[in-house]
Formats: sequence, structure tokens, C-alpha cells
Amino acid sequence: NRDTFHQAVLEDIRRNAKLFSEDAEKAAQRLMELKCADQQKQTTTMKRDLASAKKRLADLDVKLKRTYEDNMSGKLPDHIFTMFIADYDQERAALKANIAEMEKALEKVRDSPFGTAPERGGSYRAWPPHRQNRRQHCKWRIAHQGFP
Repeated sequence: NRDTFHQAVLEDIRRNAKLFSEDAEKAAQRLMELKCADQQKQTTTMKRDLASAKKRLADLDVKLKRTYEDNMSGKLPDHIFTMFIADYDQERAALKANIAEMEKALEKVRDSPFGTAPERGGSYRAWPPHRQNRRQHCKWRIAHQGFP
């Protein structure tokens, strides 16, 4: 099993070395396209995680309100109310910190050369208006601005 993995990695290295030796520009373009695709997957995952965290934060706010109302109506004893509030506050604080971190990371990705297209909230300065999607934009950046 280890030998099979080692052989597969070695084969991949040889294939890439041959590609770069035959046509460095084409190989660089292919590498850039792969990086763009990877960045797009990462951005999608980050957005999904951010939306999930925001939804959980909203859910906690609703639970907090219900817990308070239950305590005020006498349905929930004070010692349990205090315990719930402490747990909710702790989770809210952690979620708010995580959300801020995720938003910062997402903004960093958007501002990177492989970030999100402007029509999707990104901030490319050199976006060619005739390009419709991310893959075309990655190819355009490689052709006009070179491999970073």
C-alpha cells in the first residue's frame, strides 16, 4: 500500500516535470487554473461555514429570549436559567469571534489574485468586463498579468 502511494506520487512528479520541461508556459497556466479551482472550493466552504455560524448565532438569540421568557413566567427555575444563560453567552461569544475571523479570512481571499469575481462581491481591480466566470478570469489573469 505504501509502495503504491509512493509510486503514484513519483509518477505525478515525473509527469509534472515533463510538462514543465516541454512547455513551461502551458504548465504554469495549468498550475494557475488548479490554484484558482482550489481557491474557489475554499471560498465556497468558507461561505458555507460562515452562513452556518450566523444561523447558529441567530438560533442562540431566539433560545436566549425564550429562556428569559420562561424564567419570567416561572416555568424555569432561577438556577437553571443562570446555567443556560452562562452557556448561551459563552457560545455566543465564541461564535462572534469565529464569525469575525471567518469574515476577515473571506475578505482576504476576496482581495487575493484568485478571489471572488466582482459580481459576486469580490474586489478585482483588473477584472475584464467581457469575462463571465471565474475560470475565464483565472486564464485572463495568467495571460495578461503573468504567474504570480
